[in-house]
Amino acid sequence: MEGSFRVLVSVTPDALTRVIVHLLRSFPEIEIVSCVRGNEPLVRQAQRLLPHIIIVNCQEAVSGCGTTVDVLKNASPGSKLILTSWGDDFAVRRRLPNVDAHINEASLVRKLVPTVRKLCAAYGHRVSRRSNQRRYR
Repeated sequence: MEGSFRVLVSVTPDALTRVIVHLLRSFPEIEIVSCVRGNEPLVRQAQRLLPHIIIVNCQEAVSGCGTTVDVLKNASPGSKLILTSWGDDFAVRRRLPNVDAHINEASLVRKLVPTVRKLCAAYGHRVSRRSNQRRYR
């Protein structure tokens, strides 16, 4: 997809990955370039693909998550990083430097698209207000 906004996803569990992919694939301007598991494949893909946005959740201790964030920013310095976390981890992880946006997984469905839109605007990209998916009543 020429001129698309590239997104790399690395979250667990798989159900959360499917939700993120479903939400973002409904916008023709956004291309999910890869979904990976684990830090090593994530860093390799970030360095190889140089996505506009990386969506990640860290299931390890906060200090380990901070290291992952730093490694990702070094591997793909132009990428914006969205960190998702759940419950009490959300408040603690919001303080991590080098993270461009934080989303509590409890609010992910409501906040992911507006957050991606905002980060796209930082690159000068525009994501349409409406998805190409039909809404059922």
